[in-house]
Amino acid sequence: METMRAPDGATVEALIEGDGDEAIVFVHASASGISQWRAYQQALSGRYTTAAVHLHGYGATTPWDRGHRQRLADQAGLVGTVIQAIGRPTHLVGHSFGGAVALETARQRRDDVVSVSAYEPTVFWALQSETPGCWEEISAVVRAVRRGAASGELDGAASGFVDYWARAQVWERMSDRQKASAAAAMVIVAHEADALMAPPADPSAWLADVPAPTLVMTAQDSPAPVRAVARLLVGHGRRRLHVLDRGGHMLPVTDPAAVLDVLRPFLDRWAPSRPLIASNASS
Repeated sequence: METMRAPDGATVEALIEGDGDEAIVFVHASASGISQWRAYQQALSGRYTTAAVHLHGYGATTPWDRGHRQRLADQAGLVGTVIQAIGRPTHLVGHSFGGAVALETARQRRDDVVSVSAYEPTVFWALQSETPGCWEEISAVVRAVRRGAASGELDGAASGFVDYWARAQVWERMSDRQKASAAAAMVIVAHEADALMAPPADPSAWLADVPAPTLVMTAQDSPAPVRAVARLLVGHGRRRLHVLDRGGHMLPVTDPAAVLDVLRPFLDRWAPSRPLIASNASS
């Protein structure tokens, strides 16, 4: 595990493996962490330099403590720090909240990012005007998390959050340790919701800005809001959609092989075309 310093002073933790000429940087989902990418790093580190990044509040990365509501750009700054440290043309891979962060990182680091692969990126602000029903559904989930984080009723918030995304009453089957970890993450998730629900200054420009070829993945049995986001995103630029028959929102965690089967051909399609990046990050 390595730590480095972001330009804004935050500590960023990442697990870096492999020594390929190209890099893959993995960005985890809400209430998750770099361990969700272990199978991916093991599968791909023989060819690529791989890095799994902890976002604000996870692992040894600095918790969110800024004086403003969190934005995707704040998390993207952490990922950009890891890209700079690695110093190689980079593919970004993200899941859920991490997918949204990966899309924003590509905007910030457009000269360094070769491609983006995002499994059900949660760019929820885009739903408000386009699919009001989906907006109301996800808004209810977010309100419950925010209420729990504000009141300290973290177990209740976590149980609803976990079962909404897993769709299989997973909460009751989790160990006490897993439940405690998920409950503690609800305060972090409440901050992340700020970044997902509030639109950028120019929403249309954000959606239309596709600086790198992008693969958006979704599953037919996932919650309606993330399937709607996927359809909205691929209406712009160099984005293509891959729909899996089943697996749900948590497929990248529950069945890495199924996601790798889609991911590998997309990564293989895009060869590095930019010079190495000069590293100036400090550990």
